[in-house]
Amino acid sequence: MPRAFSALLALVLIVVFQPLPATRAQDPNDPWAVRFSQKYREAVSELFQVRQEQQNLPALLRAQTVPRLGYLHPRLNTPPTAPSWVQIDLGISTPIDAVTLIPTQADWASSEEPAYAFPRQFRVETAENPDFKDSTLLAALETADFPNPGITPVTLRKEAIQGRFVRITFTQLADDKGQFVCSLGEVMVIRGNRNIALGCSVTGSATTELPGRWSLSFLTDGQSALGPPIEQNLLPYDGLYSSSAADGSPAFVEIDLGKSIPVQEVRIHPIHARIGSHIAGWAFPKRFKVTLSNEEDFSESKEISSFISSPMPNPGDNPVILPAGDQPAHYIRVSLVEAFEGMNNRFGLSEVEVFSGDRNLALGARVKGLPDGIHTTHQRPLSLLVDGFTSSGKLMDLPKWLAAWERHRLLEDKQVELTARCAEIERDIQTRFTRWGVIFITALIGGGAYFFTSKRGPLSASSNHS
Repeated sequence: MPRAFSALLALVLIVVFQPLPATRAQDPNDPWAVRFSQKYREAVSELFQVRQEQQNLPALLRAQTVPRLGYLHPRLNTPPTAPSWVQIDLGISTPIDAVTLIPTQADWASSEEPAYAFPRQFRVETAENPDFKDSTLLAALETADFPNPGITPVTLRKEAIQGRFVRITFTQLADDKGQFVCSLGEVMVIRGNRNIALGCSVTGSATTELPGRWSLSFLTDGQSALGPPIEQNLLPYDGLYSSSAADGSPAFVEIDLGKSIPVQEVRIHPIHARIGSHIAGWAFPKRFKVTLSNEEDFSESKEISSFISSPMPNPGDNPVILPAGDQPAHYIRVSLVEAFEGMNNRFGLSEVEVFSGDRNLALGARVKGLPDGIHTTHQRPLSLLVDGFTSSGKLMDLPKWLAAWERHRLLEDKQVELTARCAEIERDIQTRFTRWGVIFITALIGGGAYFFTSKRGPLSASSNHS
């Protein structure tokens, strides 16, 4: 009997004081989730649904592939006496669907760390005049500190808003190790499926200018840590290459749109080489020109690029977006002027988009060009240039891409909240188990002591009598 009692006591101690497994909240069908409590079952079920939705969302690209970081406010030892601001001149008064602030992802930090120096409090306004005396408020986030968004874009929307100028006013700068500073990687002004702020002039009340790294103008240069709006999905080929002809004719690729259309912008996507090593902007032309024409022989054409006299910095994974000003065109040609060192008069692109309104009319269009002089044994299909894929994935509409980023962030925050809630309920259950276990063990020990004492009592009396 003493051995049986000891075994029972040991079993109770193991059950009561065994910590709950850390993975209890992984599966709503876990039997422990059914036994604990209604609140626990609900939290576990919701957490499971969040994780399922996260798996079904588009996989988005997160990588800083260019040295340009964006805009940086000068560092201050004390808060500024008046709010600082930056503003974008769109050139004309236009309807605005949304304004998106892309945080700075410092290249010395991992993508999992918070956004670098994102402003704590700010407001966004539009106006018809640069003095903003008669402005329209789009969003005011000034009553409490804005949560650090990490790398997630912050998109602010308001119906029926219009203006020529967009201003972001920083009412509270970020606190970076006791100094006051703020930074943004890019500002997008969304109208339909386009960022109409691209290439627009930017002014501000204060700025840090460091060539190649920080500049006011980098707010609208189209280059950020997020790269193009894509869903990661790799294809067998990373892009299409073209080499100069034997007679010295420059390498080129050409897109036939099928008919003459007014072109608003041309988007040229670089190759991200991934065979052997990952190199963003691989084989992108150092100098090139983009021409539009209604004639197949380009006897009459209009040039829209600005990278002939000055070299093009490596764009990394970011598209080079060229405004075309509604120029009518039937054909679009990208021609090599100078290749980067070691490319042997050869260049490569992963995709070309041609926008008229909100539609990419180059998608699936006919392509021609000089063949690649290196991959001579197996020429890549020309359709790679207009198949809707870059080297890293499938291109998405800009509003859908921004919405996917927002949903990712919402679900990440929800997962953190639910995981903490499950952990709190588990601790409460463990505490209750322990409390009732102690009571049970105390009662068991007391009952056992009484049992053995009562058993030994008559024996002792009989022994004394004899």
